[in-house]
Amino acid sequence: MNIKAYMSELIKTTAALLFLSLMTTNHVAGQIFDTVSIYFAFNAETPLSYAPLDSTFESLKYKERAAVLGYADFVGTGEYNAVLSKKRATEVAKYVLRNSGGKLQVTSIKGNGELPASTVEGEDGDSLSRRVDVIIKREVLIIDDPLEPEALDIDVDEGESLVLEGLTFIPGRHYPQPESRPVLLSLLAAMQENPNLEIEIQGHICCTPDGSDGYDPDTRDNHLSANRAHFVYEYLIDNGIEASRMRFIGKGGAEPKVFPENSEADKQANRRVEIVILKS
Repeated sequence: MNIKAYMSELIKTTAALLFLSLMTTNHVAGQIFDTVSIYFAFNAETPLSYAPLDSTFESLKYKERAAVLGYADFVGTGEYNAVLSKKRATEVAKYVLRNSGGKLQVTSIKGNGELPASTVEGEDGDSLSRRVDVIIKREVLIIDDPLEPEALDIDVDEGESLVLEGLTFIPGRHYPQPESRPVLLSLLAAMQENPNLEIEIQGHICCTPDGSDGYDPDTRDNHLSANRAHFVYEYLIDNGIEASRMRFIGKGGAEPKVFPENSEADKQANRRVEIVILKS
């Protein structure tokens, strides 16, 4: 798709979304983020495989928007890796425009340079840092009919915590797993149905026996648990919940739900967010 055709399609999509919003003023628009990671060989500008994107294209039912973020590993200079990461992002963005059938609109393309090693450093770099993330912003309408997700059961006393069962995160990232969408929608519904409800959102991580927090490659800081809580906080704000009703905090790995972590399932259970009721 050339630039002229792409801009024409973007204008038509924007107009359609505006019309839909005018026709559904009694509905609530929800936003969900999915992240698809595409990996690269050492020093390569084209990916090892586009298979994860191809399967994502097949799953899209509506036109969605995406940001494309490129990364490189620690080998080479910072200037070189900044250029390489942008080339990778551009290559993947072109593939999206050519192959998504118009279902995925690229709203931004950015090279974020190099990431610190997530594994043992070696002369071949770090394979997990050589990637492009396609972050898809999905629009979800919550309609007032029997299909509307049930609100989260918040029948706990003030000061008590409630685990958001089913809200799990991509390992090492602050983005939820795609299957976590119903949990986020249920939490949103609970906040909408209980206007006096005030909460603290607590983020947790796995795999740190000393209780420390984890490194987040997306934000390049050591606040992974806080970033997971902040994701939920921003999700609720984006969907109409007042910021004054919420606060968020990261607990690191200090309060594991399962200990010791003897399996991947145990680790996944600790990659979680809990809600503390401040006022009901």
